[in-house]
Amino acid sequence: MQTDGGRLHSLDGTWICAGDVNSTPRRESSGVARYTVIANSLLLCLAVAVGTEVVVTALVYLNVWLGAALPWFIAPALALSLFVFRRSGRWYVPSSLVRPPSAAMSVLASVLVATAIAAASLLCMALVSGNPLMHGRIGLYGDQYHTTGTIRTAVSLTLPVTGALCEEAGVRGALQLRLQQVVGPLSAEILAGTVFVVLHSFIIARSPLQLPFLAFAAIANGRLAAVTQRVGYSALSHTLSNGILAATYVVLRAMNR
Repeated sequence: MQTDGGRLHSLDGTWICAGDVNSTPRRESSGVARYTVIANSLLLCLAVAVGTEVVVTALVYLNVWLGAALPWFIAPALALSLFVFRRSGRWYVPSSLVRPPSAAMSVLASVLVATAIAAASLLCMALVSGNPLMHGRIGLYGDQYHTTGTIRTAVSLTLPVTGALCEEAGVRGALQLRLQQVVGPLSAEILAGTVFVVLHSFIIARSPLQLPFLAFAAIANGRLAAVTQRVGYSALSHTLSNGILAATYVVLRAMNR
């Protein structure tokens, strides 16, 4: 939110009110502009995070309907998620109050955060599942599709990447980093983390014990985005943690056939 000649300029580029240089914007106008930006950011987040995954799911079903021998859905699914991820860089302005660490330190932090998330997730699953995890009976992303093993494997390996990219674009790009200069960095981080957990409410409903490490992932990746002022490093962490979990389940399943 910036002023120019007494006019209040919002993040979406619209002029909220006008006046001379010494005039003070009305509190009502400022409040309306603020809540408008918040509402628009929430809608953008849902459109990106949920909309992309809906489209990817539709592509999978279309692939199955047309013929499940070749998982051609992978190419358009990855292209779509990469598009929204790259687009998210235009939705926010990095805070001038934060001095991000070097790229090498950010990558290292992303890898460490991803490893911590994956380790915490596997530990929780091992504690609450007992034999099912150790014997490879934990459900994979592709198990929900009653189709060929090729499609199920392709889904299990593709969705961890597409889901991470579109979720981070929506939750971090459209919400946290976009709103940090509107509602404050801490409030934006809390809002983004809450939305991240809510987006996974279906998973939580099926397995409430997954709530703790989903909350941990929200906090860890939110901190990473706040420190680096970039969506890319939280997306790297998210993709790696998803990939570690998916690869672990695939290996355990293969070992216990």
